[in-house]
Amino acid sequence: MNRVKKIVRYLLFFGILAVIFLGLSRVFYPKDNSVEAGMPPRDVKVNGIFGAENNSLDVIFFGDSITFTSIKPVQIWEEQGIASYVCGQSGQIIPEAYNWLKQILEKQSPDIVVLETNLIYMDGSMADQLNHALELQLASDLPFYKYHNRWKNMDESDWSRQPEEPKPDFTMGYEKKTAIVPYTGGDYMQTESAKEPLAFVPESYLDAVHRLCEKNNIQMMLVSIPSPQSWNGSRHDAVTEYAQEHDVLYLDLNLYAEELGIDWKSDTLDGGDHLNEAGATKVSKYLGTFLKERYGLTDHRGNAAYTVWDRLVEDQ
Repeated sequence: MNRVKKIVRYLLFFGILAVIFLGLSRVFYPKDNSVEAGMPPRDVKVNGIFGAENNSLDVIFFGDSITFTSIKPVQIWEEQGIASYVCGQSGQIIPEAYNWLKQILEKQSPDIVVLETNLIYMDGSMADQLNHALELQLASDLPFYKYHNRWKNMDESDWSRQPEEPKPDFTMGYEKKTAIVPYTGGDYMQTESAKEPLAFVPESYLDAVHRLCEKNNIQMMLVSIPSPQSWNGSRHDAVTEYAQEHDVLYLDLNLYAEELGIDWKSDTLDGGDHLNEAGATKVSKYLGTFLKERYGLTDHRGNAAYTVWDRLVEDQ
């Protein structure tokens, strides 16, 4: 009997604690989607997706800075009539993409979720990766954990004011970069060593994203953006093996750099890690055409429900 009472007391304690933290999460959550309001700078663009019209996006991209400097949703719309959004962050890793996707699917029902493969490779030991993933999960489920340092800048209005609905980023997640620093190395896709296997933690989260997509009748696609500094033949082989084992489409654009027309003297902003505006235009043209032809996506141009996209084209 005493044991039962102890269990009940523990449950009550943790239940009350959970209610308190949930309440504090609402208070501490930034009241608008700006750095000034306390939103982390790397979250601002991706958080803008929650301001998009419900169930209006065909494709959602996830990835790190390689992704948001290389994929131009407004260009893809102008050329193909496909509505997409780049949910990219500097240094984004697969656990973050999974947490974002769970939230996004409450408002969107895309046909395709595209993961840029650099986010699969996490730094550190397995223990470090697991701890990092758990921290990200806690921050996603309990915003108070993520935003508790906001107390220094809070005022009375934070206790009663509801967060504003974010406004979509006018570039739909893309970040324009015009600098030019040439890549002068050689053929970086030659396989000189055994494949670089996927580590346990990121592969587990990749599986979780795949299951989540299947549950929601979404096609998951893997894509590698041309990047001599971040990609190689060994990583290509490992991702190819995963894609084949899980019946997932994998498009490695590093193998099509010549077909895309990538000029490493002028299309990279930092010596081959990220593409600049010129390179992004070429990747977006190819990727938009590929998505349209491969998946038969609807061309929404001329549809009155998508006039916001026409305005975005005019504003570019």
